[in-house]
Amino acid sequence: MDGKASIRIGRVSGSKEYIAISIEDEQSNIQVVELEMSFEDFAKCLTGMSTYEVPAHYGDLSKIGKKFEVKTVIVSGLSSSTWKKKDKLIKPFEVDGWSAREEEEFNHHHISKNGYQVTFRRWV
Repeated sequence: MDGKASIRIGRVSGSKEYIAISIEDEQSNIQVVELEMSFEDFAKCLTGMSTYEVPAHYGDLSKIGKKFEVKTVIVSGLSSSTWKKKDKLIKPFEVDGWSAREEEEFNHHHISKNGYQVTFRRWV
């Protein structure tokens, strides 16, 4: 199973910067874990001088190793004026493991003459 690793600098408003190390499962596109540590702790770990307990944030481990699939569907009847009813209009498309993106919000870029473009995803 292949994965991706990244190291980045994280910043929290009003707080110190930190190093974030994340590992992602390539097939499922799920972040397996993200570790946060200070610059000093990172340098000591990198050089093999020490090990530390650090905050760890885990992704949805039940999806690891599953294939990530995405599709878009034009949902007719869905517009800015009917957005509050979106769950009822989208529900018929949520079959066979497909679910609308949770982050899906009304965005004028998704409007077409036939309806609203909704992104669905699943892991199989």
